[in-house]
Amino acid sequence: MILQRAIIYYNLNLYNELYESIKLVNLNKLKHINITDYYFLLGRTHFVKLNYNKSHYYYNKCIPSLLKYRRYADLSIVYKDLSLILDNQEFLLKSKEYLDIYKNITNHSLYTNLTIL
Repeated sequence: MILQRAIIYYNLNLYNELYESIKLVNLNKLKHINITDYYFLLGRTHFVKLNYNKSHYYYNKCIPSLLKYRRYADLSIVYKDLSLILDNQEFLLKSKEYLDIYKNITNHSLYTNLTIL
């Protein structure tokens, strides 16, 4: 329930509320995919709060699962943020690539992105 609330806050761009919610999550009780969500949300929250080292750390923890589960909208956000954190234009191109893939998918229900575009 707490993680679902955090996802809603994320999509409403309510990052203070998101951060307060995510702090209450017990990581040990989460399933693998929910751990990915947790790391993604922490990465995004720390990015918005300009804590780039923590953002980079959490994004690196979730990228493999985001790729595995084809969460292209979320990957687009991750790589866009990483392009700014690391000043790496290749990551910006990757972000656009994942966004294009996401836009060309006809059945979005097959993929469980947290990001609503």
